Amino acid sequence: METDDLEVGSLTKGKDGSFEININEVDAISIDKCEKALLRANYPAIREAISSHLSEVSKKSP
Repeated sequence: METDDLEVGSLTKGKDGSFEININEVDAISIDKCEKALLRANYPAIREAISSHLSEVSKKSP
């Protein structure tokens, strides 16, 4: 998403639970910088999903 409003490199969580990270135009054309941003945004999403899953599983166990 192109914007001047958000701080570059900031990770935000949307109301729908999605995560978003903003990178500048120079970083957006670098495969390594894009990969790093993607991994940085996915880590909390995956961690939250696993945590939620394990919480639900633990509620089902006697």
